[in-house]
Amino acid sequence: MLKRISAIVICLILILSLSVAAFAAPLSPEEQLAQLLEISNLMSLHSMTYKGASTNAMYDTLLTMLKQDPTLYNKMITQMFSKLDTYSHFMPKTEYDVAFPSGEPYVGIGMIVNPQYRFGCVVKDTVAGGAARDAGLKPNDVLLTVDNAKVELLPYTEVVPLLRGKADTTTTITVRREGVATPLSFTLRRKPLSTSNIQYVNQGQGVGMITISRFDSVQDLLDFLRIYNSIPYDDGIKSVIIDLRNNPGGDVAVTYNMLNYIIPKQKIPLFALQNKVDFELFSSTGVGVWTPNALVILVNGNSASASEIFAGSLQQHKLATLVGTQTYGKGRSQVHVPLTDGSMAVITSYEIVLPDAKPYDGIGLTPDYIVEQVSKPYVMPDFVPLDTTVAILPTANSNRVLALEQRLALLGLFPGTPDTQFTETTRFGIQVLQKSLSIPTAAYANVATLKALQAELDRLTKQAVVGEDLQLAKALELARDAAKRPLLEALPPQNDTLLTN
Repeated sequence: MLKRISAIVICLILILSLSVAAFAAPLSPEEQLAQLLEISNLMSLHSMTYKGASTNAMYDTLLTMLKQDPTLYNKMITQMFSKLDTYSHFMPKTEYDVAFPSGEPYVGIGMIVNPQYRFGCVVKDTVAGGAARDAGLKPNDVLLTVDNAKVELLPYTEVVPLLRGKADTTTTITVRREGVATPLSFTLRRKPLSTSNIQYVNQGQGVGMITISRFDSVQDLLDFLRIYNSIPYDDGIKSVIIDLRNNPGGDVAVTYNMLNYIIPKQKIPLFALQNKVDFELFSSTGVGVWTPNALVILVNGNSASASEIFAGSLQQHKLATLVGTQTYGKGRSQVHVPLTDGSMAVITSYEIVLPDAKPYDGIGLTPDYIVEQVSKPYVMPDFVPLDTTVAILPTANSNRVLALEQRLALLGLFPGTPDTQFTETTRFGIQVLQKSLSIPTAAYANVATLKALQAELDRLTKQAVVGEDLQLAKALELARDAAKRPLLEALPPQNDTLLTN
Protein backbone atom coordinates (compact mmCIF):
# COMPACT_ATOMS: atom_id res chain seq x y z
CA MET A 1 0.00 0.00 0.00
CA LEU A 2 2.82 2.36 0.89
CA LYS A 3 4.53 1.68 -2.39
CA ARG A 4 1.33 2.43 -4.27
CA ILE A 5 0.86 5.77 -2.48
CA SER A 6 4.50 6.73 -3.21
CA ALA A 7 4.00 5.97 -6.85
CA ILE A 8 0.89 8.15 -6.90
CA VAL A 9 2.78 11.04 -5.26
CA ILE A 10 5.57 10.77 -7.76
CA CYS A 11 3.06 10.71 -10.57
CA LEU A 12 1.38 13.83 -9.19
CA ILE A 13 4.73 15.61 -8.93
CA LEU A 14 5.54 14.74 -12.54
CA ILE A 15 2.10 15.88 -13.70
CA LEU A 16 2.46 19.13 -11.76
CA SER A 17 5.91 19.74 -13.23
CA LEU A 18 4.67 19.19 -16.74
CA SER A 19 1.72 21.50 -16.13
CA VAL A 20 3.94 24.29 -14.87
CA ALA A 21 6.27 23.88 -17.85
CA ALA A 22 3.36 23.92 -20.25
CA PHE A 23 2.02 27.23 -18.95
CA ALA A 24 5.38 28.96 -18.18
CA ALA A 25 6.17 32.04 -20.26
CA PRO A 26 8.86 31.36 -22.91
CA LEU A 27 12.29 32.74 -22.16
CA SER A 28 13.57 35.70 -24.16
CA PRO A 29 16.79 35.21 -26.16
CA GLU A 30 18.68 37.17 -23.48
CA GLU A 31 17.21 34.96 -20.73
CA GLN A 32 18.03 31.86 -22.76
CA LEU A 33 21.65 32.95 -23.12
CA ALA A 34 21.91 33.73 -19.39
CA GLN A 35 20.47 30.33 -18.54
CA LEU A 36 22.82 28.53 -20.92
CA LEU A 37 25.77 30.29 -19.32
CA GLU A 38 24.42 29.38 -15.86
CA ILE A 39 24.02 25.75 -16.87
CA SER A 40 27.53 25.73 -18.34
CA ASN A 41 28.98 27.10 -15.10
CA LEU A 42 27.06 24.53 -13.02
CA MET A 43 28.31 21.71 -15.22
CA SER A 44 31.88 22.99 -14.93
CA LEU A 45 31.56 23.08 -11.14
CA HIS A 46 29.68 19.84 -10.46
CA SER A 47 29.99 17.50 -13.42
CA MET A 48 32.54 14.70 -13.42
CA THR A 49 33.08 15.44 -17.13
CA TYR A 50 33.88 19.14 -16.90
CA LYS A 51 34.91 19.76 -13.30
CA GLY A 52 38.49 20.94 -13.17
CA ALA A 53 38.84 20.79 -16.96
CA SER A 54 40.35 23.62 -19.02
CA THR A 55 37.15 23.85 -21.02
CA ASN A 56 33.44 24.16 -20.18
CA ALA A 57 30.15 22.89 -21.50
CA MET A 58 29.41 25.97 -23.65
CA TYR A 59 32.85 25.82 -25.25
CA ASP A 60 32.62 22.10 -25.87
CA THR A 61 29.09 22.34 -27.30
CA LEU A 62 30.07 25.16 -29.65
CA LEU A 63 33.12 23.23 -30.81
CA THR A 64 30.94 20.19 -31.55
CA MET A 65 28.45 22.32 -33.50
CA LEU A 66 31.24 23.87 -35.59
CA LYS A 67 32.60 20.42 -36.40
CA GLN A 68 29.14 19.24 -37.46
CA ASP A 69 28.32 22.36 -39.47
CA PRO A 70 31.40 24.28 -40.78
CA THR A 71 29.12 26.96 -42.31
CA LEU A 72 28.19 27.99 -38.78
CA TYR A 73 31.59 29.70 -38.47
CA ASN A 74 30.91 32.25 -41.21
CA LYS A 75 27.37 32.82 -39.93
CA MET A 76 28.68 33.57 -36.43
CA ILE A 77 31.43 35.86 -37.71
CA THR A 78 28.87 37.79 -39.76
CA GLN A 79 26.51 38.10 -36.81
CA MET A 80 29.28 39.22 -34.45
CA PHE A 81 30.42 42.07 -36.71
CA SER A 82 26.84 43.05 -37.55
CA LYS A 83 26.54 44.18 -33.92
CA LEU A 84 29.12 46.90 -34.58
CA ASP A 85 28.94 49.39 -37.48
CA THR A 86 29.09 49.33 -41.27
CA TYR A 87 32.86 49.89 -41.31
CA SER A 88 33.81 47.02 -38.98
CA HIS A 89 34.32 43.64 -40.60
CA PHE A 90 36.34 40.43 -40.71
CA MET A 91 38.64 39.52 -43.58
CA PRO A 92 40.54 36.28 -44.25
CA LYS A 93 44.26 36.80 -44.78
CA THR A 94 44.20 36.16 -48.54
CA GLU A 95 41.44 38.72 -49.08
CA TYR A 96 43.04 41.24 -46.74
CA ASP A 97 46.45 41.13 -48.42
CA VAL A 98 44.84 41.87 -51.79
CA ALA A 99 42.30 44.46 -50.60
CA PHE A 100 44.82 46.27 -48.37
CA PRO A 101 48.22 45.99 -50.05
CA SER A 102 50.67 47.24 -47.47
CA GLY A 103 52.91 49.15 -49.85
CA GLU A 104 55.81 47.91 -47.75
CA PRO A 105 58.35 45.71 -49.49
CA TYR A 106 56.94 42.24 -50.08
CA VAL A 107 58.60 39.06 -51.26
CA GLY A 108 57.37 37.86 -54.62
CA ILE A 109 57.99 37.67 -58.36
CA GLY A 110 56.79 41.17 -59.23
CA MET A 111 53.68 40.33 -61.22
CA ILE A 112 50.65 42.65 -61.10
CA VAL A 113 47.37 40.84 -61.82
CA ASN A 114 44.41 42.34 -63.65
CA PRO A 115 41.57 42.75 -61.10
CA GLN A 116 38.92 42.85 -63.87
CA TYR A 117 39.10 39.06 -63.93
CA ARG A 118 37.28 37.93 -60.78
CA PHE A 119 38.24 34.41 -61.79
CA GLY A 120 41.54 33.66 -63.46
CA CYS A 121 44.91 35.28 -62.94
CA VAL A 122 45.84 37.48 -65.90
CA VAL A 123 49.00 39.58 -66.03
CA LYS A 124 48.30 43.31 -66.09
CA ASP A 125 51.88 44.51 -65.63
CA THR A 126 55.19 43.59 -64.04
CA VAL A 127 57.31 45.40 -61.44
CA ALA A 128 60.72 46.80 -62.32
CA GLY A 129 63.45 44.66 -60.78
CA GLY A 130 61.15 41.67 -60.30
CA ALA A 131 61.74 38.21 -61.71
CA ALA A 132 58.52 38.36 -63.77
CA ARG A 133 59.73 41.32 -65.83
CA ASP A 134 63.27 39.97 -66.11
CA ALA A 135 61.92 36.65 -67.41
CA GLY A 136 59.75 38.35 -70.01
CA LEU A 137 56.19 37.89 -68.75
CA LYS A 138 53.81 40.10 -70.72
CA PRO A 139 50.41 41.73 -70.20
CA ASN A 140 47.53 39.33 -70.98
CA ASP A 141 49.56 36.23 -70.16
CA VAL A 142 47.17 33.84 -68.40
CA LEU A 143 48.47 31.78 -65.48
CA LEU A 144 47.75 28.08 -65.87
CA THR A 145 49.73 26.50 -63.02
CA VAL A 146 51.81 27.54 -60.03
CA ASP A 147 54.18 24.78 -58.90
CA ASN A 148 52.02 22.22 -60.75
CA ALA A 149 48.81 23.39 -59.04
CA LYS A 150 46.10 24.33 -61.57
CA VAL A 151 45.03 27.96 -61.04
CA GLU A 152 43.56 29.02 -64.39
CA LEU A 153 40.04 29.74 -63.13
CA LEU A 154 40.69 30.34 -59.43
CA PRO A 155 39.91 33.77 -57.93
CA TYR A 156 43.08 35.84 -58.13
CA THR A 157 42.86 36.41 -54.36
CA GLU A 158 43.71 32.72 -53.99
CA VAL A 159 46.50 32.76 -56.58
CA VAL A 160 48.50 35.78 -55.41
CA PRO A 161 49.52 34.17 -52.07
CA LEU A 162 50.92 31.19 -54.00
CA LEU A 163 53.25 33.51 -55.90
CA ARG A 164 54.67 35.01 -52.72
CA GLY A 165 56.95 33.36 -50.22
CA LYS A 166 60.39 33.58 -48.67
CA ALA A 167 63.21 35.49 -50.32
CA ASP A 168 65.52 33.47 -52.60
CA THR A 169 62.99 30.65 -53.01
CA THR A 170 61.71 29.79 -56.48
CA THR A 171 58.33 29.10 -58.00
CA THR A 172 57.61 27.55 -61.38
CA ILE A 173 54.64 28.87 -63.32
CA THR A 174 53.15 28.11 -66.72
CA VAL A 175 51.26 30.70 -68.75
CA ARG A 176 49.28 30.78 -71.94
CA ARG A 177 50.25 33.57 -74.35
CA GLU A 178 48.29 34.71 -77.39
CA GLY A 179 49.87 33.46 -80.60
CA VAL A 180 52.00 30.81 -78.87
CA ALA A 181 50.84 27.24 -79.48
CA THR A 182 52.05 25.65 -76.24
CA PRO A 183 52.17 26.95 -72.65
CA LEU A 184 55.32 28.76 -71.57
CA SER A 185 57.13 27.72 -68.39
CA PHE A 186 59.12 30.06 -66.11
CA THR A 187 61.06 29.32 -62.96
CA LEU A 188 61.21 32.59 -61.03
CA ARG A 189 63.15 33.55 -57.93
CA ARG A 190 61.29 35.52 -55.28
CA LYS A 191 62.87 38.71 -53.92
CA PRO A 192 61.85 41.75 -51.84
CA LEU A 193 59.95 44.26 -53.99
CA SER A 194 57.92 47.39 -53.45
CA THR A 195 55.40 49.40 -55.41
CA SER A 196 54.48 53.05 -54.95
CA ASN A 197 51.08 54.66 -54.49
CA ILE A 198 52.52 58.06 -55.44
CA GLN A 199 52.84 59.30 -59.04
CA TYR A 200 54.02 62.67 -60.39
CA VAL A 201 53.39 64.42 -63.72
CA ASN A 202 54.61 67.84 -64.87
CA GLN A 203 51.42 69.37 -66.31
CA GLY A 204 53.24 72.30 -67.88
CA GLN A 205 52.79 76.05 -67.43
CA GLY A 206 54.21 75.94 -63.93
CA VAL A 207 51.97 73.17 -62.54
CA GLY A 208 52.99 69.80 -61.12
CA MET A 209 50.47 67.11 -60.20
CA ILE A 210 50.82 64.35 -57.60
CA THR A 211 48.39 61.44 -57.61
CA ILE A 212 48.05 59.57 -54.30
CA SER A 213 46.15 56.32 -54.75
CA ARG A 214 46.45 55.24 -51.08
CA PHE A 215 48.13 56.32 -47.84
CA ASP A 216 49.67 52.97 -47.07
CA SER A 217 53.26 52.83 -45.93
CA VAL A 218 56.48 54.50 -44.95
CA GLN A 219 57.57 53.96 -48.55
CA ASP A 220 54.61 56.05 -49.72
CA LEU A 221 55.65 58.80 -47.31
CA LEU A 222 59.25 58.76 -48.53
CA ASP A 223 58.12 58.82 -52.17
CA PHE A 224 55.79 61.74 -51.45
CA LEU A 225 58.47 63.75 -49.65
CA ARG A 226 61.00 63.14 -52.41
CA ILE A 227 58.54 64.24 -55.09
CA TYR A 228 56.92 67.16 -53.24
CA ASN A 229 60.21 68.71 -52.18
CA SER A 230 61.62 68.27 -55.71
CA ILE A 231 58.67 69.87 -57.51
CA PRO A 232 59.78 73.54 -57.41
CA TYR A 233 63.08 72.58 -59.05
CA ASP A 234 61.28 70.85 -61.94
CA ASP A 235 61.25 73.55 -64.61
CA GLY A 236 60.00 76.29 -62.28
CA ILE A 237 56.87 74.62 -60.96
CA LYS A 238 54.98 77.08 -58.75
CA SER A 239 51.58 75.42 -58.18
CA VAL A 240 50.66 71.88 -57.16
CA ILE A 241 47.62 69.71 -57.79
CA ILE A 242 47.13 66.65 -55.56
CA ASP A 243 44.66 64.12 -56.96
CA LEU A 244 42.85 62.18 -54.22
CA ARG A 245 39.95 61.00 -56.36
CA ASN A 246 39.09 57.35 -55.71
CA ASN A 247 41.60 57.23 -52.85
CA PRO A 248 39.96 55.07 -50.13
CA GLY A 249 42.33 56.22 -47.37
CA GLY A 250 44.95 54.29 -45.46
CA ASP A 251 47.32 54.79 -42.55
CA VAL A 252 46.66 57.78 -40.29
CA ALA A 253 50.35 58.18 -39.37
CA VAL A 254 51.40 58.28 -43.03
CA THR A 255 48.68 60.84 -43.75
CA TYR A 256 49.74 63.01 -40.83
CA ASN A 257 53.39 63.06 -41.86
CA MET A 258 52.52 64.00 -45.45
CA LEU A 259 50.38 66.85 -44.15
CA ASN A 260 53.08 67.97 -41.77
CA TYR A 261 55.68 68.27 -44.53
CA ILE A 262 53.37 70.44 -46.62
CA ILE A 263 53.08 73.10 -43.93
CA PRO A 264 56.18 75.21 -43.27
CA LYS A 265 56.60 77.64 -40.36
CA GLN A 266 53.18 76.99 -38.84
CA LYS A 267 52.16 74.97 -35.84
CA ILE A 268 48.44 74.38 -36.27
CA PRO A 269 45.97 71.62 -35.31
CA LEU A 270 45.34 69.31 -38.24
CA PHE A 271 42.96 66.66 -36.91
CA ALA A 272 42.19 64.57 -33.86
CA LEU A 273 41.06 61.04 -33.05
CA GLN A 274 38.62 60.63 -30.19
CA ASN A 275 36.41 58.04 -28.49
CA LYS A 276 34.78 57.82 -25.08
CA VAL A 277 38.08 57.69 -23.22
CA ASP A 278 40.81 59.07 -25.54
CA PHE A 279 41.51 62.27 -27.44
CA GLU A 280 44.66 62.43 -29.56
CA LEU A 281 45.49 65.67 -31.34
CA PHE A 282 47.75 65.80 -34.42
CA SER A 283 49.30 69.22 -35.04
CA SER A 284 51.86 70.43 -37.57
CA THR A 285 55.39 71.13 -36.44
CA GLY A 286 56.36 73.64 -39.14
CA VAL A 287 58.95 71.42 -40.82
CA GLY A 288 57.66 71.89 -44.40
CA VAL A 289 60.24 73.35 -46.76
CA TRP A 290 58.19 75.34 -49.27
CA THR A 291 54.72 76.71 -50.07
CA PRO A 292 53.33 76.63 -53.62
CA ASN A 293 51.42 79.59 -54.99
CA ALA A 294 48.35 77.36 -55.14
CA LEU A 295 47.61 73.93 -53.74
CA VAL A 296 44.56 72.40 -55.43
CA ILE A 297 43.17 69.05 -54.27
CA LEU A 298 40.91 66.92 -56.46
CA VAL A 299 38.26 64.87 -54.63
CA ASN A 300 35.14 62.87 -55.46
CA GLY A 301 32.61 60.56 -53.86
CA ASN A 302 35.23 57.82 -53.52
CA SER A 303 37.69 60.01 -51.61
CA ALA A 304 37.33 58.62 -48.10
CA SER A 305 38.83 58.30 -44.64
CA ALA A 306 42.49 59.40 -44.70
CA SER A 307 41.82 61.26 -47.98
CA GLU A 308 39.23 63.35 -46.17
CA ILE A 309 41.63 63.99 -43.29
CA PHE A 310 44.25 65.21 -45.77
CA ALA A 311 41.93 67.37 -47.87
CA GLY A 312 39.76 68.65 -45.02
CA SER A 313 42.64 69.72 -42.79
CA LEU A 314 44.23 71.81 -45.53
CA GLN A 315 40.92 73.22 -46.78
CA GLN A 316 39.75 74.34 -43.36
CA HIS A 317 43.03 76.17 -42.73
CA LYS A 318 42.67 77.76 -46.20
CA LEU A 319 45.92 76.13 -47.28
CA ALA A 320 44.30 74.28 -50.19
CA THR A 321 41.38 74.63 -52.58
CA LEU A 322 39.17 71.59 -53.13
CA VAL A 323 37.77 70.84 -56.58
CA GLY A 324 35.37 68.03 -57.49
CA THR A 325 32.33 66.53 -55.81
CA GLN A 326 31.23 65.78 -52.25
CA THR A 327 33.54 63.25 -50.61
CA TYR A 328 32.46 59.88 -49.23
CA GLY A 329 31.96 60.94 -45.61
CA LYS A 330 33.91 58.41 -43.54
CA GLY A 331 34.62 60.19 -40.29
CA ARG A 332 35.58 57.05 -38.41
CA SER A 333 38.92 55.33 -37.96
CA GLN A 334 39.48 51.59 -37.57
CA VAL A 335 42.12 49.48 -35.94
CA HIS A 336 43.25 46.44 -37.94
CA VAL A 337 43.92 43.62 -35.48
CA PRO A 338 45.63 40.48 -36.86
CA LEU A 339 44.39 37.12 -35.61
CA THR A 340 46.58 34.08 -35.07
CA ASP A 341 46.04 32.73 -38.62
CA GLY A 342 46.83 36.09 -40.27
CA SER A 343 43.20 37.05 -40.91
CA MET A 344 42.15 40.51 -39.75
CA ALA A 345 39.50 41.99 -37.49
CA VAL A 346 38.82 45.56 -38.63
CA ILE A 347 37.06 47.39 -35.78
CA THR A 348 35.92 51.02 -35.64
CA SER A 349 37.59 52.66 -32.65
CA TYR A 350 37.75 56.44 -33.17
CA GLU A 351 35.84 59.40 -34.52
CA ILE A 352 37.90 61.72 -36.73
CA VAL A 353 37.71 65.41 -35.81
CA LEU A 354 38.78 68.06 -38.33
CA PRO A 355 39.74 71.66 -37.38
CA ASP A 356 36.15 72.97 -37.58
CA ALA A 357 35.02 70.16 -35.22
CA LYS A 358 31.88 69.54 -37.34
CA PRO A 359 30.85 65.89 -37.80
CA TYR A 360 31.11 64.76 -41.42
CA ASP A 361 30.61 61.01 -41.15
CA GLY A 362 27.92 60.07 -43.65
CA ILE A 363 28.00 63.63 -45.02
CA GLY A 364 31.39 64.22 -46.61
CA LEU A 365 33.37 67.36 -47.37
CA THR A 366 32.07 70.02 -49.74
CA PRO A 367 34.61 71.23 -52.33
CA ASP A 368 35.24 74.94 -52.86
CA TYR A 369 34.45 74.36 -56.53
CA ILE A 370 31.80 71.71 -57.15
CA VAL A 371 32.48 70.26 -60.58
CA GLU A 372 30.43 67.35 -61.88
CA GLN A 373 31.90 65.23 -64.62
CA VAL A 374 29.99 65.37 -67.89
CA SER A 375 28.69 61.95 -68.83
CA LYS A 376 27.08 60.53 -71.90
CA PRO A 377 25.36 57.26 -72.80
CA TYR A 378 27.71 54.50 -73.84
CA VAL A 379 27.64 53.86 -77.58
CA MET A 380 28.37 50.27 -78.56
CA PRO A 381 31.15 49.81 -81.11
CA ASP A 382 30.30 48.63 -84.61
CA PHE A 383 30.67 44.93 -83.85
CA VAL A 384 29.86 41.91 -85.99
CA PRO A 385 26.23 40.88 -85.19
CA LEU A 386 25.86 38.10 -82.60
CA ASP A 387 23.15 35.44 -82.86
CA THR A 388 22.30 34.40 -79.29
CA THR A 389 19.96 31.55 -80.30
CA VAL A 390 22.63 29.08 -81.47
CA ALA A 391 25.60 27.85 -79.39
CA ILE A 392 29.19 28.51 -80.50
CA LEU A 393 31.20 25.29 -80.32
CA PRO A 394 34.97 24.82 -79.86
CA THR A 395 35.26 23.70 -83.50
CA ALA A 396 33.94 27.01 -84.81
CA ASN A 397 36.00 29.20 -87.11
CA SER A 398 33.77 32.03 -88.29
CA ASN A 399 32.54 35.55 -87.74
CA ARG A 400 30.36 34.23 -84.93
CA VAL A 401 33.53 33.61 -82.91
CA LEU A 402 34.74 37.12 -83.76
CA ALA A 403 31.41 38.57 -82.59
CA LEU A 404 31.70 36.63 -79.31
CA GLU A 405 35.32 37.63 -78.67
CA GLN A 406 34.64 41.29 -79.47
CA ARG A 407 32.00 41.41 -76.77
CA LEU A 408 34.09 39.53 -74.22
CA ALA A 409 36.95 41.97 -74.87
CA LEU A 410 34.61 44.93 -74.34
CA LEU A 411 33.77 43.54 -70.90
CA GLY A 412 37.49 43.13 -70.18
CA LEU A 413 37.28 39.34 -70.18
CA PHE A 414 39.28 38.41 -73.28
CA PRO A 415 43.08 38.58 -72.88
CA GLY A 416 43.91 38.76 -76.57
CA THR A 417 42.96 40.15 -79.97
CA PRO A 418 39.50 39.09 -81.23
CA ASP A 419 39.55 36.96 -84.39
CA THR A 420 37.47 34.22 -86.04
CA GLN A 421 39.24 31.21 -84.48
CA PHE A 422 37.88 29.49 -81.35
CA THR A 423 41.00 29.00 -79.16
CA GLU A 424 41.86 28.26 -75.55
CA THR A 425 41.73 32.02 -74.96
CA THR A 426 38.14 32.02 -76.24
CA ARG A 427 37.27 29.18 -73.90
CA PHE A 428 38.93 31.00 -70.98
CA GLY A 429 36.96 34.21 -71.60
CA ILE A 430 33.70 32.25 -71.82
CA GLN A 431 34.34 30.42 -68.55
CA VAL A 432 35.37 33.59 -66.69
CA LEU A 433 32.08 35.15 -67.81
CA GLN A 434 30.13 32.05 -66.76
CA LYS A 435 31.71 31.92 -63.30
CA SER A 436 31.29 35.68 -62.82
CA LEU A 437 27.57 35.44 -63.61
CA SER A 438 27.10 32.15 -61.70
CA ILE A 439 26.24 30.24 -64.88
CA PRO A 440 27.20 26.53 -65.01
CA THR A 441 30.59 26.41 -66.70
CA ALA A 442 31.05 24.82 -70.10
CA ALA A 443 33.94 24.74 -72.56
CA TYR A 444 31.84 26.49 -75.20
CA ALA A 445 29.32 29.34 -75.47
CA ASN A 446 25.92 27.75 -74.99
CA VAL A 447 22.70 29.67 -75.55
CA ALA A 448 22.34 30.54 -71.86
CA THR A 449 25.84 32.06 -71.88
CA LEU A 450 25.22 34.05 -75.06
CA LYS A 451 21.97 35.46 -73.70
CA ALA A 452 23.67 36.38 -70.39
CA LEU A 453 26.48 38.06 -72.34
CA GLN A 454 23.97 40.11 -74.30
CA ALA A 455 22.19 41.09 -71.07
CA GLU A 456 25.51 42.34 -69.64
CA LEU A 457 26.11 44.41 -72.76
CA ASP A 458 22.58 45.85 -72.60
CA ARG A 459 23.26 46.86 -69.00
CA LEU A 460 26.54 48.46 -70.04
CA THR A 461 24.92 50.62 -72.70
CA LYS A 462 22.55 52.06 -70.09
CA GLN A 463 25.42 53.15 -67.85
CA ALA A 464 26.96 56.58 -68.20
CA VAL A 465 30.67 57.02 -68.88
CA VAL A 466 32.83 60.04 -68.20
CA GLY A 467 33.70 62.24 -71.12
CA GLU A 468 36.14 65.12 -70.67
CA ASP A 469 37.75 65.41 -67.21
CA LEU A 470 36.21 68.73 -66.21
CA GLN A 471 37.45 68.43 -62.64
CA LEU A 472 41.07 68.28 -63.73
CA ALA A 473 40.45 71.10 -66.22
CA LYS A 474 39.19 73.36 -63.39
CA ALA A 475 42.11 72.42 -61.14
CA LEU A 476 44.58 73.22 -63.94
CA GLU A 477 42.88 76.56 -64.55
CA LEU A 478 43.24 77.59 -60.88
CA ALA A 479 46.79 76.26 -60.56
CA ARG A 480 48.08 77.78 -63.81
CA ASP A 481 46.57 81.14 -63.01
CA ALA A 482 48.40 81.17 -59.67
CA ALA A 483 51.61 79.95 -61.32
CA LYS A 484 51.80 83.16 -63.38
CA ARG A 485 52.84 85.02 -60.24
CA PRO A 486 56.34 84.92 -58.71
CA LEU A 487 56.88 82.16 -56.20
CA LEU A 488 55.65 83.16 -52.74
CA GLU A 489 59.07 82.83 -51.14
CA ALA A 490 62.65 82.07 -52.06
CA LEU A 491 63.47 78.38 -52.34
CA PRO A 492 66.10 76.75 -50.13
CA PRO A 493 69.22 75.43 -51.89
CA GLN A 494 68.45 72.43 -54.05
CA ASN A 495 69.04 69.08 -52.37
CA ASP A 496 70.22 66.76 -55.14
CA THR A 497 69.43 63.65 -53.10
CA LEU A 498 65.72 64.49 -53.28
CA LEU A 499 65.84 64.19 -57.05
CA THR A 500 67.91 61.05 -57.31
CA ASN A 501 66.87 58.78 -54.41
